[in-house]
Amino acid sequence: MEEQLEEETSSFNEAKFQIARLNEFWIAAESFANKDKYDSWYLILNSIERELYSDILKLKGSKTILFNLKKFKERFIKSKSLIKVDYKQWGGKRTDIIYVLDNLDNRHKYLKDIQTRTGKGGSYRDKDDEDLE
Repeated sequence: MEEQLEEETSSFNEAKFQIARLNEFWIAAESFANKDKYDSWYLILNSIERELYSDILKLKGSKTILFNLKKFKERFIKSKSLIKVDYKQWGGKRTDIIYVLDNLDNRHKYLKDIQTRTGKGGSYRDKDDEDLE
């Protein structure tokens, strides 16, 4: 006897919990960024990316988005050794660390934009729409 599987729709909506998790990740990301904890900042951005992954796949241009995210990671890993360099030996120049920070900052902003595009971030309405409520 063949069992028939019923297609069920969950009445449980996980989106609000995902948004709460993302909020906690963003708080941690800002904290790590402000304390110059580059490795921790990088790792929490990985968590945000994983949290958004299934939503990214549904976006138009998802292959490009995933390619860009991969490039951010590769740039960080390639430059990670620069983080531990004693900059005093180079006369105090911090050019390389600025590259690392810019890469992390750009990835941070890119992920924020993706979150908004997936509907899990800020939402913006046209001012004319306010009159309808």
